[in-house]
Amino acid sequence: MKLHILAAGISRGQDLSRFQRDPDFRKATLNMMMGYAALEPVIKKFPKLDTAAFVLGSSSGELQTTHSFLSSLANQGVARPLLFQNSLYNATLGFLALKLGATGPTVSVSNRHFTGESCLETASILIDSGIPLCIAVAVETRVAAIETGLLQNYPGEMTLDEGAVAVLLTDEKNARALGAETLAVVESIEYHKQGGEPVSGPYYDSNAIERMLEAIINSGDGEIPKELKLSKPDGSFSRIRLSRAE
Repeated sequence: MKLHILAAGISRGQDLSRFQRDPDFRKATLNMMMGYAALEPVIKKFPKLDTAAFVLGSSSGELQTTHSFLSSLANQGVARPLLFQNSLYNATLGFLALKLGATGPTVSVSNRHFTGESCLETASILIDSGIPLCIAVAVETRVAAIETGLLQNYPGEMTLDEGAVAVLLTDEKNARALGAETLAVVESIEYHKQGGEPVSGPYYDSNAIERMLEAIINSGDGEIPKELKLSKPDGSFSRIRLSRAE
């Protein structure tokens, strides 16, 4: 795998109200706004990403818009076209790719608890195919109206969270060619069906990349954790191995 992380951004803690005043975001969903907020630090560091590949992962997708579409259909008998279009899983990716002017391959992935990990693996496949750079974004938003029902699928010790994160990825050869600093290297990802520890507190299905970035950021200039064990609510877990670039 050996994915070099060149830049990263996290939407958590950002003020999204600025997007409501931007005409480009007039019809944007919360997923789209959070995704772009996470992308901004990446774009600032690497402003020309029009030819990069783009992977977006979301376990639930545009759940708020899907809820609004189905509610209108059930209560009013009206299938609102714009709501339906924005309810599609790849709607978030389409909006962000257009906003960036990205013309490279774009892929949407959804793999429940392992969605973040699948983003990284898909990016690795695209980079191995010869594409120099790949953007990976994972995003999940809460929908208060259906949260009670959703929580029935999770253990009682946890609460549903939301978040968006973006990373710009490449391989060692291209990182050196660009002369870019590598924040960390993703060495490998493993999956285990059982043996995970109980999950409690805030959690969202595609949080693996945010958890990984938190570990890298918290390490500062010191040694980053060589291995992250990310437990999932169903008792499974992933293991992400990291290193500093040589």
